[in-house]
Amino acid sequence: MKLQRTLIIGMAVLFSACTPREDISVTETASESVTGTLPETREVIESKAEPEVMPAMLSERDISGYAVSGSVLDDENCARTVYSAFITGGTDISAVGEFIARIEAMPFCYTSEFYDTFNSSSASLTLEKDGERYTYTEKSYNENGVKFCCILRRGIYGRDTFCVRFEDKGDNSLHSLMGRLIAKEENVSEREKYPEKSDGADIVLIREYKNWAWGYQHSGSFVDMSGNVYDFDFSTDTYGGEEIGSDSELMNRLTEICLEGEPVSDAAVGNTDILRQIRELADGADRNARLISRPDCYDAGQSTVYAVTSKNRLVTVCSDGDNAVTSTDGNAYKIQRLWEEMINAKE
Repeated sequence: MKLQRTLIIGMAVLFSACTPREDISVTETASESVTGTLPETREVIESKAEPEVMPAMLSERDISGYAVSGSVLDDENCARTVYSAFITGGTDISAVGEFIARIEAMPFCYTSEFYDTFNSSSASLTLEKDGERYTYTEKSYNENGVKFCCILRRGIYGRDTFCVRFEDKGDNSLHSLMGRLIAKEENVSEREKYPEKSDGADIVLIREYKNWAWGYQHSGSFVDMSGNVYDFDFSTDTYGGEEIGSDSELMNRLTEICLEGEPVSDAAVGNTDILRQIRELADGADRNARLISRPDCYDAGQSTVYAVTSKNRLVTVCSDGDNAVTSTDGNAYKIQRLWEEMINAKE
């Protein structure tokens, strides 16, 4: 039975440009030179403004009385795997304490704004006791050939918040620590394979719209390597309100539509050479490149363009709505230009 899909944004979503991109400094990942000037961005990580009440420092406490748990994401192979477990034992708790002490000794700011501009988190650490709860979450990104980690610490109700940023040297990140302590087969809490490419399902571009302002809204369109365009709608009123929780889940759902659904009539992309160029650029792009985000609207939702690699991984090209988001990766910059060329050809 063919999937029933409701057209909410449809072709207007796929074939519409993001907010015009200002020139930014990009990391070159292809032979063609890409240049630009970095716009003024508010590096709140450097902020020295202090809150009225200073955050509690766990490095000054004995954490052996806390319930300590962690999680870590492995998204490098053919599946998205999450490991989650409680951390016990004197040696492991000591390693956690040393990590917290090192983080709390770094310069930090008292806002999550800088942290929120990056990609999804890859590791977390939680300590709980007698109604207290402290969570450390980590995101990573690449900038000018250097990998950085950004860690956000939150207390209950968002209190006791601060953020630190540091260079990832391979063994000093929260992801590395959680990998050593809990990344074992018995601690797998989620595992979902990415779909395999096939002649009937080779997605190359996606534009999705999300908004939580008036119920969960998630819809959009995508195009396959043959130039066929499909619509999708996973919103509350049409799909039952199940939120898509990961890139792997999204790609599996879209692949199912591609295999069982019908493309939008008279909406095909005629120039498939552009699609092949986009795929080549996506395969060479840095998926962890830093994203620069600026507030733009309120309750407008977020519309994001992704290019899809030959391994069905998503590369963020650009995004607009509540925030205007651009990537510092050179290939993502070129993909956006090719995508705009494709839009102009449809007009």
